[in-house]
Amino acid sequence: MKKTFLRLLSGFLCSFLFASAFAGPPEKPRDERLRAGEVWTDGGYLKKGVWGEMEGVVEAPPEVVWRLFIQANDWNGYHLPEMIDCRAVDEAILAQAKDTKKVDVFYKAMGDRTVDPVADRAKGSTWRNYTFQFFNLPWPVSDRWYIIENFADETNSAEGVYKTRWESRAGNIRSLTGELHLQPFEGDKSRTLLRYRVDTDPGASIPKFLLKWGVKKSLPAAMRVIRRESIRLKNKS
Repeated sequence: MKKTFLRLLSGFLCSFLFASAFAGPPEKPRDERLRAGEVWTDGGYLKKGVWGEMEGVVEAPPEVVWRLFIQANDWNGYHLPEMIDCRAVDEAILAQAKDTKKVDVFYKAMGDRTVDPVADRAKGSTWRNYTFQFFNLPWPVSDRWYIIENFADETNSAEGVYKTRWESRAGNIRSLTGELHLQPFEGDKSRTLLRYRVDTDPGASIPKFLLKWGVKKSLPAAMRVIRRESIRLKNKS
């Protein structure tokens, strides 16, 4: 029995040392990875739905990245993954669409009107607006649309800090909330540290692991678009 135990212990130690030798170097600290241009993502399960987070550095000032986000009528030109349509709306349009799950009702209410997404913008203060978004999601999820209310905060814009949070107010999803935080990266106002989080329940009988996979897959793709368009907007300024 003693010899058997020693053999098992010896085998365990050998296996452990072998695995440790080929496990590779430890993961670098997040700040170092961000400095190198990596995008950090994470995600998990909620009681209903899933959550996702993203962090990355954009080679443009926070004010430029902020302008990118608040100009909702320009988003169709960014070619965001799976996005069919995006536009600013107002409270009157929201009132007509909030009790339906049919996107056609929204389009009928919208008509050919165009809403200025920054009409109520208060620089250096807080303000809000509404945004319609429509996505062609991969099988087995049907298309999803929603209208969100955005709560923008520019009270610390002099330091290059911009924040917004949002909540769904209409659409064919159960719930959607999120937040965005922009600030200079390591004190450099020419670079932006972007932090993003979304909690969502699309309202369909879909395995949670598929929802989580979809959220984590879409975040790096969105970051690529944000980086590309922020640099383009910076160069135009």
